[in-house]
Amino acid sequence: MLGGKTLYTDLWDHKPPAIYVTYAAAELIAGYGRNAIFLLNISAGFATLLACYFAGSAAGGGRLGGLVAATLWALASGDLAIEGNQPNTEVFLNALLTSGFAILMRAENRNLGLRAALLIGLSFAVASLYKNIAVVEAALLALAYFAWPAADSRKKALVNVVIIAVIGALAWGLVFTYFAAQGQGKAFTEAVFTYNAYYSGSIWQNLGHTVTWPRVSADVLVALFPLAILSLAGTILGLIFGPRRPWIFLLTFAIATHIAVLLPGRFFPHYYQLWLPPLAIGGGWSVSFL
Repeated sequence: MLGGKTLYTDLWDHKPPAIYVTYAAAELIAGYGRNAIFLLNISAGFATLLACYFAGSAAGGGRLGGLVAATLWALASGDLAIEGNQPNTEVFLNALLTSGFAILMRAENRNLGLRAALLIGLSFAVASLYKNIAVVEAALLALAYFAWPAADSRKKALVNVVIIAVIGALAWGLVFTYFAAQGQGKAFTEAVFTYNAYYSGSIWQNLGHTVTWPRVSADVLVALFPLAILSLAGTILGLIFGPRRPWIFLLTFAIATHIAVLLPGRFFPHYYQLWLPPLAIGGGWSVSFL
């Protein structure tokens, strides 16, 4: 791209364009090679660390919940079993999706308001431009927000959900328009949608693995299970004894993450990086709650 070649025609891949733009920007700043990779890894990791802190300190978690969430993220995010030392697309998804979740949670029992809705919509929209599956987290969290609105104001919640959806539609509309104007609309559509549908295979077959044992190495499970146990314990207690709304949102985040991991139909270790933010946040809330 930096050499003048065009994406999806001269340079073919099947991901949306944000990941390539990000790598190109890193090369402009740090040059081609490991310095650019290091810059990307550190930037995305630090952004997710902050997002985990702000999400963990919300919903009654306080400073303790935020610090625990950030610490759990820092300890687990670089695990080699989940290829945490590599800036795969998932590290950018984590930064953006966790930021959106943090903004949603910090609204507490208030309605989001225009600025927060715009920021969440922007975070989710950009995340989807890294990888299509981010739409799953965005859609399910938006539905949860509408189903459990703050202060029983479902009408205002619906307005916020519409704002989030419109921003996503506008983002993709602009991307479509750009590639169409460059005469690459067909190549873009075939790569990002047609090929990905072929690559993933049957959606229903992929989702059929929902209740089966994860098809990954034991090392991946070792990296995730301690966080999962802590987060699950807090979620159960929170749903029984605590204010249920934030725990419902966290559970929605976890379910959406599980679906997002399954949808591609491939079980690469780095896909499981997506589990780290909800588990770290859940761990922070659990420690604070207990």
